[in-house]
Amino acid sequence: MKKDENGKLLNQYNDPYSILGNYMLTVFAHASGKYQLITGERTWARLNMGDTLNRVQTESGGLLRINNEEVNLIGKASEVRFGTGFAAYDYNVKNLKITRIFSTLPSREYNDGTAAMKISVSIKNTSGKVAAISYTEWIRANFENYYQIHKNVKKVDYQNQISIDKAAGVVVSKISATPREPMLWRDKDQFSEYDGFPPLLFLQTLNKEKANISTRKDPKGYDNLLSSQTLSLKSGEEKIIEFIVGFTYENSSIESLTKSLQAKGTFRNEWKNRLPDFKNEPDDSLRAELVWNTYVLHCMATYSDYFKETKIPLGACYDYVWGMHVCTRDHAQLALPMMYYDKDLAKSVLRYVLKRLNAKGELHMAEHGYGFVSHGTLFGSDNQLYPLWAIGEWLRITKDSDFLLETTDYYPMNSGAKGSTLDKIEAMFLYLRDEVRTGKRGLVRNLNSDWSDDVHFVSANAPFNRNFENSESNTNTAMAISTLKTLADELEKCIENEKFKSQKERLQTLISAIRVYRQNLLNALKKELEGRNFLTAYHFYSTDWGADKIFLLPNAFALQIPELGKDKKSVILTEIENRILKSEKLGARNREEPQTDGMHYAMPGTGENGGFWWCPNAQLILGVNAVDKTKAQLLFKKASFQNQSKQFPNYWTGYWTASDYIHSSISDSEGASNNWPFCSLPHAFKIYTYFKLKE
Repeated sequence: MKKDENGKLLNQYNDPYSILGNYMLTVFAHASGKYQLITGERTWARLNMGDTLNRVQTESGGLLRINNEEVNLIGKASEVRFGTGFAAYDYNVKNLKITRIFSTLPSREYNDGTAAMKISVSIKNTSGKVAAISYTEWIRANFENYYQIHKNVKKVDYQNQISIDKAAGVVVSKISATPREPMLWRDKDQFSEYDGFPPLLFLQTLNKEKANISTRKDPKGYDNLLSSQTLSLKSGEEKIIEFIVGFTYENSSIESLTKSLQAKGTFRNEWKNRLPDFKNEPDDSLRAELVWNTYVLHCMATYSDYFKETKIPLGACYDYVWGMHVCTRDHAQLALPMMYYDKDLAKSVLRYVLKRLNAKGELHMAEHGYGFVSHGTLFGSDNQLYPLWAIGEWLRITKDSDFLLETTDYYPMNSGAKGSTLDKIEAMFLYLRDEVRTGKRGLVRNLNSDWSDDVHFVSANAPFNRNFENSESNTNTAMAISTLKTLADELEKCIENEKFKSQKERLQTLISAIRVYRQNLLNALKKELEGRNFLTAYHFYSTDWGADKIFLLPNAFALQIPELGKDKKSVILTEIENRILKSEKLGARNREEPQTDGMHYAMPGTGENGGFWWCPNAQLILGVNAVDKTKAQLLFKKASFQNQSKQFPNYWTGYWTASDYIHSSISDSEGASNNWPFCSLPHAFKIYTYFKLKE
């Protein structure tokens, strides 16, 4: 593994972190004992940002004073434990045994959650004499919008108004926003790139009768909220003091907001009762990993005040650095695993995607700020394919055809326009067929990107408008053939349902149109494979990509097409195994050879330029399952966190999370990633493929 001049592994952040939270709260608990307090309800923002615009720098901590000597506990833990709903830090300081625990409550419904975390500090005197102790919990009040950080253009200033309620044991920072230019927002309900209505940050002490509540300016000039407790401990005596840190948008009673957190303990039973237990899985290690994956998705899930739904963000740099919910395809496919074990959450995620749709059937790639959606630079050609796939899977897995008749708003939410899920299926299908269209070979056009965003950056072999107009994607084509069959089959089951009596003719017309479109694509794809062992990835204006060097995703989807036959699939699979799988430790990298002409944004073997991606490998596992079920199970185990931690033991990410990609064997930093966790896709697709393989 490549190291820098100091011998440190590349891309290895030195203060690892785990995740806590619920639908209203995201917390990254660092091994040092610091934590990032994050909100995504209105816009992605950090409430205790550090000194610089760093993706992980944050300011919070615990201070111990004993015999007039002050000890900063940050970075001093002898043991750190992360688990479902908690992070625990053990210290041995000055004959004191101290445990500091962060804990959160799970959300119960798709639209609820407690935007606060409990901090419990137990202190035991292990000396032979009385100890006079003062303990202080503190957090920096420094609110910043991630999108503003990413753009590096200061358009909004945030100020704190500090107040103290000693009777309630609470110190509060009321955050206000001042725009630097007019018309950044009109009111709190209007979509806007920049949010002018930030929350109220608070630190509460549960032992309030003994609390010393205060504020200070730290050396950098930022406001700090502090709560101190003074204790006298006899020899062998142990006492627990507790704090709650959180935020609220409604300025409601903090006491009522935090009431549920005031119970003793770390809410272990609440999490145990909330998460599926996979009790029928005989492999203990796999069962633990599956439960952990459901926990991470629960913590990452984020309620949207604008759309009034909960989404599963992609995470990583996209949400937690850029401050953007991208991409539409990811939000749709992230509903898939919950369809098996949490239908209410899955349905809310689907409704979120459907509310992003306009009446034409268009879905913008990204959302940022407060409900502001945009294509940015990515006019993706697959935005409609993923929701159509997800709705087909919803009907197949849940048997809930009533969802087709439910109505949701069209974007923007204040337009007043609504449509049923069936209306929106039609709109997305027509947009795919008639706006995205097919190219001269009969394959789905690429526009400027399909799943692989790098096409947008590097396909400069001809003028952009010609590439945009003429490029075709076999990833899109194979995916459409594979997924639209399920949608058409499930819609057909509704025709004789009495609930759809008035929609019968409409359903028949839609199903017929889908099947005709799919058959045309299948004919074109079969022609693509004539005399070939694998699919070419792209056809551009004057250049083909992946004609002689294989790309993973189009061929992974091809393995899922029933009409291709087992013999042809075996040939494709052999090519995948020999070219991009056998040399890799976790699964197939996304392309055989990287681009080395200097035009690609990513180094060879990283990102889209030959990295290992969890999402395409899930499609490979499902494709292989149609050819060889034993091989599919082996690939599933190969792509586990358990295997990742064995293959790359020096990288902390593999022990409980990952980014959306890992550097592959053709990189000089194999096993690393230059995109930080947490990312939802590795967790989601482990669950989804697990259930699919069980079928």
